[in-house]
Formats: sequence, C-alpha cells, structure tokens
Amino acid sequence: MNRGFTLIELIGTVVILAVISLIAFPAILNMLNSSNKELEDQTKEFINSAALDYVKDHTDDFSAGSTGSVSVQELMNGGYISTSVICDDCEIYNDTISVKRNGDKYDLKYNEVGGGTCPNECS
Repeated sequence: MNRGFTLIELIGTVVILAVISLIAFPAILNMLNSSNKELEDQTKEFINSAALDYVKDHTDDFSAGSTGSVSVQELMNGGYISTSVICDDCEIYNDTISVKRNGDKYDLKYNEVGGGTCPNECS
C-alpha cells in the first residue's frame, strides 16, 4: 500500500495554517504601524534638532520675543539635514518649524503642511 497523506489530513493542515495566519496577521500589522509611527516621530525630532542648530547659527534672524519659521527645504539646502531624510518621506519636504525666541531659549513647533513633492535630488 502507498504511504501518503489523505485529502482530509491535507485540508486539516491548511485550515490550521489559515487560523494561525488570521491570528498572527493583525499583530504583525499593528507592529508595522507602530514602527512607522515611531520612525515618523524620530524624524520630526531630528528635524527639530536641525532647526535648532539653524536658529543658533542665524540668531540675527530671530530676535528676542519674535516668532519666525524655518522650512525643511531651508534646512536641507543649508546642509543641516541630509537629502536622504527627505527622499525617504517626501511629504515632509514642505513642512515648517515655528520658532519662538524667549531670551536665550527657543521654543520649536513642528508644523505639517502635507502634500509635499520630492526635490530633484531624490530622482
């Protein structure tokens, strides 16, 4: 007699694999979404840090008590952030950082503009 698997055994195996997949898929999807959110938050922190460096290098443009802004495009063109940061997520290319100077302290706020286009360097 030939040894092998019956149709019932094969169907049972496929059903078990399908159930395991249905249980694992939402967890994996949730993990991917949270890692994307974490990456986005870290990118914004990095851009805020670059904006602070920019502001400290251009203190004359930001007088005490005033509010100004710096665009991500300015930071990239000035060499404060790498083009690769922008090319990974082109939507941030048009974003800005509001800067409010209080004496020697700077309050930075990241502003999403949305709907950005990639610069020519990304092509």
